[in-house]
Amino acid sequence: MTQTSVHASAPGKLYIAGEYAVVHPGHAALLIAVDRYVHVTLTPTGTDAGTLRSDASDPTKPDEAPVRWEASFDPMAAARFHTDETGFHKYVAAAVLTVERWRAEKHLPTSGYDIDISSHLDDATSGAKFGLGSSAAVTVATVAAAARHHGLQPTPEQIYRLAAIATVRVTTKTSGGDVAASALGGWVEYHSPDRAWLEDRAWGSGSRTTTISDLLTGEWPGLSLRRITPAAPGIQLSVGWTGTPADTTELVGHVVKKTALPDDLLQRSDAAVGSLVEALTGENGGCEAGSGEPASGDVNSDGRATSATGNAVAQARQVLGEIATQRGVAIETPALRTLITTALDEGWWAKSSGAGGGDCGIALTVPGVDAHALHERWTAAGIRPLNLHVSPTGADTAPDDTPTEGDGK
Repeated sequence: MTQTSVHASAPGKLYIAGEYAVVHPGHAALLIAVDRYVHVTLTPTGTDAGTLRSDASDPTKPDEAPVRWEASFDPMAAARFHTDETGFHKYVAAAVLTVERWRAEKHLPTSGYDIDISSHLDDATSGAKFGLGSSAAVTVATVAAAARHHGLQPTPEQIYRLAAIATVRVTTKTSGGDVAASALGGWVEYHSPDRAWLEDRAWGSGSRTTTISDLLTGEWPGLSLRRITPAAPGIQLSVGWTGTPADTTELVGHVVKKTALPDDLLQRSDAAVGSLVEALTGENGGCEAGSGEPASGDVNSDGRATSATGNAVAQARQVLGEIATQRGVAIETPALRTLITTALDEGWWAKSSGAGGGDCGIALTVPGVDAHALHERWTAAGIRPLNLHVSPTGADTAPDDTPTEGDGK
């Protein structure tokens, strides 16, 4: 257990392919972590008590009272909260409770702390949300900071698991792909677990016989995640924001609340994700979760990977279009359609990102293409190019007095 302050950060995310299908357990998505971050500062209090405070819980209430909590030796009530957790605080409190349960299971002493959160995922001037996964990033960063405070050293996948356990305490509707991208960083291929199973084992009747330690090492139905490295170095990404924030929970709910998506659409979505991963990585171009080092492999230079990448992006877009038609939702809004068709005109591969209905669209191309013309046309159409890049790191911790690189690195 450290008695010094700890700083932790976690990146936001963007979906590249597999949205909606990945909500169904066992199905796939490809995501990237982006270089905007949520920052958590953990300060030991020297007592069993602490507070949770965030500048991102409600931007209209910067002086909102913090949530107070205290630690316990009881694994099933390892953190007690004195006020109802709402908004952003729900995820922070769930993350604290999850790590404190792990701490209590390991018979480590109680040690309270204050958590202060600062989010840089949204627009600094207006507070507009870009849809970069703030709830996931704050959960991941809180898990990383609290684990370090107690001297625990989870791997990147275990940080994902702890944050996923915390997330299902709040909701089982999210796939957890955003949590995986924030925890691992870079490009992440992800198959979602059965969240109903996880919620039962972590917080329901199954928790009587299942520990956090069990869940960190055992198999989760449907779960697979790994960090991949594109074989073509410098593959370019451009992100445009339509200026219309989307309600991801509402959109996903409209699509999946009644019945699961048809098997053929799920299989075609998975095939698009698989084709895109294969095209980006090339033979032996990937690397395992958290290793950070690409495997040996040559960069594809004959043009076939380039064509395959474009075809896979187009296939993923087509699947989303069919989902929208079948479920009667507007995934690709007029603004997103303009973003995509403009990018296609400029020779990029493009589609909406995430739930759609607003927020961001993404465009990919080979190294060396000048993005200036695309960004000029987006701007003229009322679409804001965002200065986002793939984050090379996922969850990261350091003592609070250690310099850390800022957003946009």
